[in-house]
Amino acid sequence: MSRRADRVSELLQQELSAIISTELRDPRLKPLVTVTHVDISADLQHASVLLSVMGDPAAGQEAVRAMDSAVGFLRRELGQRLRLRSVPALRFAVDTSLAKGNHTLALLDRVLAEEAKHHD
Repeated sequence: MSRRADRVSELLQQELSAIISTELRDPRLKPLVTVTHVDISADLQHASVLLSVMGDPAAGQEAVRAMDSAVGFLRRELGQRLRLRSVPALRFAVDTSLAKGNHTLALLDRVLAEEAKHHD
């Protein structure tokens, strides 16, 4: 990715986080929603936004639907704040890396506990 794309990606992440926490009032965003990563295309026309959502998987899907319904507002706000020639199309998804990491750690803990039990 180019340096410009990296910079735009970071700016989008920061500004989306700020907008979500201060401007959006959708009740589907009541669980804590965090923008964990923004991946932008080389031509800066499309951005995939990963969201970390506290709660069950259903809360994550509700948060994605809320963000999808606010996409016009979000793009307008981003355009005013960032002064980009064109604001990228936004696509939202739930970031599952934290859940996967926690699952992996739980599996490792279980293996270590089993080994300790066999060595005692």
